[in-house]
Amino acid sequence: MPRIILALLLLAATPALAQQTQPAPPRPPGQVTCTDPRPQMCPANYQPVCGTKRDGARQTYSNGCMACIDASVVSHVPGPCS
Repeated sequence: MPRIILALLLLAATPALAQQTQPAPPRPPGQVTCTDPRPQMCPANYQPVCGTKRDGARQTYSNGCMACIDASVVSHVPGPCS
């Protein structure tokens, strides 16, 4: 009988434990996520952005469209990378 009660208590606690996740880190202001389908052509305007690649590397692109054409870029923020 005590084993059954213990098993029921563990089952009842499992969903509560699963819901305790770490909050996502705050997004930088102006961050844009690149989504599929990726652009095929971009305007030639110069409004530099700092693109973040999948591996965490950062690179400056001439504009957000040019950053998102690069399939390894996941997001970008306004301004050149510092």
